Amino acid sequence: MNIKKLFFLVITLSFSVSFFSQDIGEIDSLKKIIKTTIVDSTKVNALKKWNSYIYLSDLKLDYEIIKQIEEICLKNLNSDKNFNNKFQTELAFCYNSLGNNFETIGNYSQALSYYYKSLETYNSLSDSSGISKSYINIGNIYVHQSKYSKALDYF
Repeated sequence: MNIKKLFFLVITLSFSVSFFSQDIGEIDSLKKIIKTTIVDSTKVNALKKWNSYIYLSDLKLDYEIIKQIEEICLKNLNSDKNFNNKFQTELAFCYNSLGNNFETIGNYSQALSYYYKSLETYNSLSDSSGISKSYINIGNIYVHQSKYSKALDYF
């Protein structure tokens, strides 16, 4: 029985190390793309992919990456009509992610501010999925604040 447990543990650790190594390799590739590309939509995609690897484990880096995406999106709004919706959608994603970030650390007023910005941006895009996410997140903040009747307005 102990040999089986040991074998299972060794196999599990081997897979974990293998996946972690692959993540590091991909993150290095993404950093290279971010550093060298001049195409902002490509840079945003690479930043989002990098963020998908770290957002649960490194709140500070998550914040920094999202702020970089926000800056790129704000710079590009209205500059390229073909990509305007993409940058608006990514900006709404940023606001939602920043709201999540502040909710995680318990700064509910800042989280609420970002969730409302996310809602406003998703509304301007008529993005029903994004609008739904924003409403749920706003409702959750009001639950955290024990404002249950207000929370019901968003659920």
